[in-house]
Amino acid sequence: MRASFSFYLDDRSNIRLDNQLGGGSMFDVGCYNLHAIRNIIGQEPSSIYASANYHPEFKVDMTMTGTLNFDNGIVTSFDSSFDCAPRQTYEVVGSKGTITVTSAYRPDTNEDMTGEIHVVKDDSSVEIYEESGDQYTLMVEDFANAVLNNQHLTYDVTSMQQQMKVLDAVYESSKTGGKVVKL
Repeated sequence: MRASFSFYLDDRSNIRLDNQLGGGSMFDVGCYNLHAIRNIIGQEPSSIYASANYHPEFKVDMTMTGTLNFDNGIVTSFDSSFDCAPRQTYEVVGSKGTITVTSAYRPDTNEDMTGEIHVVKDDSSVEIYEESGDQYTLMVEDFANAVLNNQHLTYDVTSMQQQMKVLDAVYESSKTGGKVVKL
């Protein structure tokens, strides 16, 4: 599996470049990649390697790329950037085909608020599905259901804590140049 999320950030006064406020491409858009990978694979990574291009003045990652390795043998890759054209996609590659999700993280940015899921099978047949939704509305609705109807959150505190452990390991690896093993 591989996941990408980027856009070109030319406004050097943008809050996303403020190191003191958690700026950088990984915290801003790369976290979506990690979330998608962890949830689709259904496991936590056993090791992480990442490399980054840090802005000399702002001290935030402008581009981050890396791999997540899982105990079941799956190796995934991710990248995020403020220095590239807009991309927001992930692809799952298996032995019998691929699934590619376009507008994966922000389908609401498309005029029709729709993202596409392309399924290509090993016989070269293609199926295309459409999904639409506003991620922010869906998050608020999920939280409201938990509060008002005493339902469980889709992503609980444990999942959020694990996401932060993975993000911390990505940054550690990018700064030390080494692989981070067993989070």
